[in-house]
Amino acid sequence: MLEDPPAAVHRVKAIADVRTPGGLRRFVAHSVAGYVTVERTGRPAGAPPHSVVVAIGPEDDAAASPLALDVLVRPDGAGTPTARELRRLTRFL
Repeated sequence: MLEDPPAAVHRVKAIADVRTPGGLRRFVAHSVAGYVTVERTGRPAGAPPHSVVVAIGPEDDAAASPLALDVLVRPDGAGTPTARELRRLTRFL
């Protein structure tokens, strides 16, 4: 979604807790006009995993173009992301 957002979306911001082999890591990602940035950030010790995605676009288009954000979530028990999946995220660091 960061690399190729739907046409009705102009800006995306995400805060994502990602399970890695080294434990949970928090990333903050931004996407505007095809420019993507990702930063590592701290997360509260002992806090449960929590992720948020905000997509901003014209109000008129929001109802006409619902976003299926469920595809962004790994199902419980899916394990850690693969090395390839982590590279897709961390290449923007």
